[in-house]
Amino acid sequence: MSDRRLEAADALETLVNQFADPMSFLRELVQNAIDAGTPEVEVRISFAAGEGGRGLLNVQIDDWGEGMSAEIIDSKLTRLFSSTKEGDFTKIGKFGIGFVSVFAVKPDLVVVDTSRDGDSWRVIFHADRSFERLAIDAPVDGTKIRLVKEVDADEVEAFTVRAGEVLRYWCKHTRVPIRFQGEAINQPLVVDSPCQVSHSEAGTEVVAGLTVDEQPAFGFYNQGLTLLEGRAVHFGAVTFKISSRYLEHTLTRDNVLRDESYAKAMALVGRLAREALPARLFELLANAGAAEPAEEHAQLYQLLAAWLRLGNDTVEARLRPFAERPAFVAVDGQAVTVRRCLEANGEGELFYGAAGEPVSAALVARGALVVRGVAGSAVVRALEALPGKGPVRAAARYCVALPGPAVEERWRLLTGALVTVMRDAGYKVRELRVGHLDYPGSEVRGRLAVTQRDWGEVTAIAEAALLGDGLLARERVVVLNADHRDFAPLVALARREPELAAYLAAKDLLLRQELTPEIDTRLAEAAWERRCRRSTR
Repeated sequence: MSDRRLEAADALETLVNQFADPMSFLRELVQNAIDAGTPEVEVRISFAAGEGGRGLLNVQIDDWGEGMSAEIIDSKLTRLFSSTKEGDFTKIGKFGIGFVSVFAVKPDLVVVDTSRDGDSWRVIFHADRSFERLAIDAPVDGTKIRLVKEVDADEVEAFTVRAGEVLRYWCKHTRVPIRFQGEAINQPLVVDSPCQVSHSEAGTEVVAGLTVDEQPAFGFYNQGLTLLEGRAVHFGAVTFKISSRYLEHTLTRDNVLRDESYAKAMALVGRLAREALPARLFELLANAGAAEPAEEHAQLYQLLAAWLRLGNDTVEARLRPFAERPAFVAVDGQAVTVRRCLEANGEGELFYGAAGEPVSAALVARGALVVRGVAGSAVVRALEALPGKGPVRAAARYCVALPGPAVEERWRLLTGALVTVMRDAGYKVRELRVGHLDYPGSEVRGRLAVTQRDWGEVTAIAEAALLGDGLLARERVVVLNADHRDFAPLVALARREPELAAYLAAKDLLLRQELTPEIDTRLAEAAWERRCRRSTR
């Protein structure tokens, strides 16, 4: 063999072995068929059983494109690195090496039937890569390629399954119908997101959507054929796919060229990510309607939280163009704009809670904004992603005392003794009131008493047992719970032993703080001293 023939053989072997997955030959042949203008591609795999558990595996790839003439066969099909596709953006392949990939699966025979310009040809490639071109009488519509390989019968199923996987991965978004074993494998160019937008212009289609994935999926395609897919953060919480005739793959088919066309494509995606996509999200949030529970639209709020959390700029900058868009629903059912949320959060007056609960109503009455939501929900995660003065607070972490009945004469022994004993023990009690703590959503319904800075205010549950006894401590209001099961027994006990009833009530309240033996002793001594005074009168 001459040096020149050795060089050609080595070059061919290098090209055959460059494909990481031998089954990628299917992608290459489909690509060539699309370049030839076929309206569809049909791929079928069959098996003819022989003796000894072996037989012939047949892979048939049919297209109905423009076919090949003798000149094209001689100068293109059978010659390496010779292609008419260079500079033609209507073609996908650029290197004239697609057909040689058929040898990666080591076929025993490859037969190509094709017609063009009134002539029909059969090209037969043997296992050693030698070939012959024969004229045939029957015309061929397009190009038909058949690979034949002797295999064990138990290899056929795995080969067929893998062939389907390869075609579905590499050819999923082609506009040209691709059928495998009679079934269409094409999929629309969409992303997995309930909030997505698309853009089309000459030769290019882009679709982008919001996602909660920390590493969003992306995909680059040329006429729907996969160039590159993966996961990475390009534009925050945005997943995208772009199919463009201007995008090109690398020689090894495992990446997309980072050229001027790539930069233009990414700029398109960037505009969608900054403008159209968030606008669509706020449109969907507004369309959800104030009459419906926000949690029915949890996916949208999950996306809003992710969009706020991930991005290349500040949250404030991202939100600025959408400040007047309604994004949440208040507990009174009214839509709430982004600006209103930001203002309330900046003042430390942004809460979340349930409609119809007294605490929520009391917070609204004092000027706070209470958004409809529950702890751990998507709505709350979105609220927590907003910039502001501090963390968004749950209305459920607060309590109110609803006005109770007027203090009856039979209660005065208990209320009067409780104030006296606690003051004698050194606690700053301004007054004692009787109220209702058992209301919808109440987190203090099980308490006998709470304290407040001022009667009727909204009180943090963490502070509802505070009662200072130091020089600088501020006086607080003690509220007895008229709904508590021990209230009536204590009232009855106070008729006989008011100081003992007061001691028990004070002890229940202070148990919510830290009732040390010293504090308990102080309360007991104050009650006992008062009782002794009463007894000596």
